[in-house]
Amino acid sequence: MSSQSIIPDSSQRASGMAGESYNRQHHTLSLGLLLLMLVSFSRVSRYTRTSLLTLAPGGGPEGLKTWNVERLRSWDIDPSKLLLGLVFCIFLATMLLRPRSRLVRLDLPLKLLMVFNGYALVASAWAYAPSFSFIQAARFLQYIVVYLLIIALTSTRDDLNHWGHLFLYTPFANLAGIIQEVLGSSAEALAKATGGRQLTWWAVYPTWAVLFLPFSLHYLLWSRNRTETTLAALALLANLATVVLSFRRTGPLAVGAVMLAYFLLVGRRHRAFVPMVGILVLGAVLTLKLDPHYAQRLGTIPWVGGASIEDWRGGDRLMQYAVGLQIFLAHPVGGIGLNGAHLWIKEVYGYHRYLGQHNTFLKLASELGLVGLGIYSVFLVSAMKRSLGAVSQRLSVGDSRGASLSAAPLCSLIGVLFWANFHDRLFGLRIYLCAALGSASYRILVDRDSSGQNP
Repeated sequence: MSSQSIIPDSSQRASGMAGESYNRQHHTLSLGLLLLMLVSFSRVSRYTRTSLLTLAPGGGPEGLKTWNVERLRSWDIDPSKLLLGLVFCIFLATMLLRPRSRLVRLDLPLKLLMVFNGYALVASAWAYAPSFSFIQAARFLQYIVVYLLIIALTSTRDDLNHWGHLFLYTPFANLAGIIQEVLGSSAEALAKATGGRQLTWWAVYPTWAVLFLPFSLHYLLWSRNRTETTLAALALLANLATVVLSFRRTGPLAVGAVMLAYFLLVGRRHRAFVPMVGILVLGAVLTLKLDPHYAQRLGTIPWVGGASIEDWRGGDRLMQYAVGLQIFLAHPVGGIGLNGAHLWIKEVYGYHRYLGQHNTFLKLASELGLVGLGIYSVFLVSAMKRSLGAVSQRLSVGDSRGASLSAAPLCSLIGVLFWANFHDRLFGLRIYLCAALGSASYRILVDRDSSGQNP
């Protein structure tokens, strides 16, 4: 599996870019990078194999604790985590056999992730449930490993394109998973059979679709051959279909945020982008006309869709926000420990079930206080700054295709963070995958170019 390095299109050559050197070279996909990409793919495809988690019958007081124990027991046998461990072992073996090799480059976002995780571990000392919070903080280490491996093994433009091509294939597995949910109605059927509470992966599919979307846009607008163009168009349709079939209210808004970010960064530089958006808007209008149930669901969004906060009063969502704010006001500096709010909302507040926050940043504020929220926010800003630096540098030398390739992970991160305002995304691969790819893009397209090295 190989690809050519990015070369200028005809419009760039016609505008005076012929004097710049664009070298073509073949780069073999390394074993470590291949396995790391399989980790990402397995995180998507696993939802098509097991779409349900059964909690304690009736969802009683021990429901969440039982669920977390089962998740902890299955954590070591999750296929994606086994692959991640294998990649990490290969990485360590390489470092031992070739101690002078520069595989490790601790960029600022990675250092901040380490500081954040260290603080989360320390914060378990004063947590509401110390052992529970310590386990959750230890689980977070896997995302540091993911980030480290991505920036270590993604070292050329071809590597970036390998990631991009992966994100053209995975939307179809993602779509297959949600079609399974829609056609099977497995959640309702199994709930009646077992009498237990069920959690489906229904809300996971559209968040991955939002991550894949900018890569579909990149290859659709800046493809190097018809195969890429065709695959990108099909992947774009698969991502949009996944969002529609999910019936999530946040989905269309997140897609809009991604499209706007891509337009401001690089999309407006391609004459086909605006007509393409017009076609997508027309398709969205037709979708709402043909499926009034979806339009009705979008209408339940407070203010935006016509609903008011009063319409939500008494529901879980407002209660999650209210409890998170109450915890933060009571423990503004250090919080009550990572994931402590899950237990606190029932055992202390007295609500009828265990719940966390439906907002990543409120979760950080309530569970790790201003210190944890501040560290994590600086991590996000530094990661986005590196990605934006790669986009700006490529545009400054007239490399629109390279700028688009760098903009894709940045737009994905923007979309995922937009969703994080409505659903907790702290424990999820998507944020760290996008941040690491953006950082790798900066090193490949900026640092190496400025030092005269061929990326």
